[in-house]
Amino acid sequence: MIEPGDLEDDDRDDFADAACGGEDCNDLDFATGPEALEVCDSRDNDCDGTVDDGSVEMKTWEEADNRLLSRIKHARQSGVPIVELDEASQSPVPGRLVGQWGAGNWSGSEDAKLRTVRAGAAIQSRNGKRFLIYAMFSTATPSAMARVFQAYDCRYAMMLDMNALEHTYLAVYRNAGSGLAIDHLLEGMSVLDKPSAGQPVPRFVGFPDNRDFFYVMQRDVKGVQP
Repeated sequence: MIEPGDLEDDDRDDFADAACGGEDCNDLDFATGPEALEVCDSRDNDCDGTVDDGSVEMKTWEEADNRLLSRIKHARQSGVPIVELDEASQSPVPGRLVGQWGAGNWSGSEDAKLRTVRAGAAIQSRNGKRFLIYAMFSTATPSAMARVFQAYDCRYAMMLDMNALEHTYLAVYRNAGSGLAIDHLLEGMSVLDKPSAGQPVPRFVGFPDNRDFFYVMQRDVKGVQP
């Protein structure tokens, strides 16, 4: 603790700036500090090295973020961003490499066209809540994807996969009596699904698959079982 008004305490929260040897990781924000409450806002409010404990987050990894590694349970690398937040304007802008084929490693269709089937994911903040958004584009360039994510005011967006429906896969798995029902976003996405004994089997976890994936689980109304 230091005296209010000290030059190392710009936000006057009684905690010194971390850059000056203190504990305040954002000395320009009074609501951020060691005694602050951690809330779901994509920031490290309580300066414990963890952003939104238990949350899903997207960001461009920097060397300073290596301190978070021990606190991260699952991570997926996906190249450069399609949309990222401009700190000065606090508005989403296209990623710096969106218009650069080689540097952005955007690949494309087999006939070397940048416009192809693509899927992306984004984080949107609205009315105090955060949403994970999936988007599938039947034919699009990275620049077109960026404009759509901007229109939805997404603070960060990345590309997931491209070139075929089975690569841009999205399905909802739900209980159907004693079995499992699968609702695909588009019918063609089911081409690699494999049933067992006449019953649907979840892709990626039910049998080997060489694509990256992630599952989003829905808890029951009591919040006990996924």
